[in-house]
Amino acid sequence: MNPIKLHYNLCITDLCNIEKKYNRSTSYSLFYDGIFRDKQKKTLNIAIVGDPVMWRDYFSESNIYVHNPDEQIVRSHDYLYKTLRELNVHYDIIIGNDTRIDPLTIIDSVYTFLKPDGLLFIENEVDMQSLQPVLHQFKKHYRLELNSINSTGDPLLILTKGELCKNKVTIITPSYRIDNLLKIRKSIQLDYVDEWIIVYDGSKITENPHLFHEDQIKEFVHSGYGIEGNAQRNYGLSQVKNPNTLLYFLDDDNLVHLDLYTLLDVIDPQKMYTFNQLNRLSGNKIEISCIDTAMAIMPFPSCKQIEWRLDIIASDGYYLMDCYQANIFDHVYVDNDLCYHNKINPG
Repeated sequence: MNPIKLHYNLCITDLCNIEKKYNRSTSYSLFYDGIFRDKQKKTLNIAIVGDPVMWRDYFSESNIYVHNPDEQIVRSHDYLYKTLRELNVHYDIIIGNDTRIDPLTIIDSVYTFLKPDGLLFIENEVDMQSLQPVLHQFKKHYRLELNSINSTGDPLLILTKGELCKNKVTIITPSYRIDNLLKIRKSIQLDYVDEWIIVYDGSKITENPHLFHEDQIKEFVHSGYGIEGNAQRNYGLSQVKNPNTLLYFLDDDNLVHLDLYTLLDVIDPQKMYTFNQLNRLSGNKIEISCIDTAMAIMPFPSCKQIEWRLDIIASDGYYLMDCYQANIFDHVYVDNDLCYHNKINPG
């Protein structure tokens, strides 16, 4: 998936407040705050290639090294490498926000000085083809387009020598079509999953088939009043073990879209994300009949008191509207196709 297109709505973060203090207005702070929140109070080595404003405030406990060349030497390919070598520091984070410097120059210069788990951010338009010779040095790379009320289309390139911010979801699947579950399992990467909670409809399946023998997969049988698996979804919510997990609902006629895992690497676990359904619905309209079950990921802490309506056909729309209201200041729309509709049993 290239790039990830994030549209921030009414999000407010600590970094946004610092940004206002210095009279800045970008979409970067909305994204950075989610990535850096657990690093903010740590003592890290951080290099800023460009403007250090905001970062000394935000990373108050860290060692900040600034590389902000004047116009005469800004395009020198060896400037950054020489200055970094003289300092002899290895960095946890490098942020390149000087748009005068070619991204390839930044990557070539700083790679040696980035720690094995380090993160490199480049705030600039990037020709990905020109970067092909150096991308192999990094474990993963991401391109993002960041949009907000105050800023449109800020580009951001992220390169990581290790994992970035891999978050985990709890997947809840109501089921009566047992044969489909083995197909679904092939689409689930358990490295990204706290638990996959399968709840069989006790009106159709009376005995637990125990299809899986992996610790992260939990199977239950639940009989209860309700249509279209709504009672089973509510029972699944009652079985969630990690109080800080992210929720994802997946029906037993569907598969996980491969690109969804890329989003989980950069997601802010305190925000709700909605996204597009391949060839069908767009996730920017959270209303009845406009959004489907697998088109959202939401933080469990803000939604754990919300239940599915038992006897309503469009219960997914009502449920996601309720979750949206609980996260209205922390909602991000992702303008990418990240889920399917009835992938196994088209109808």
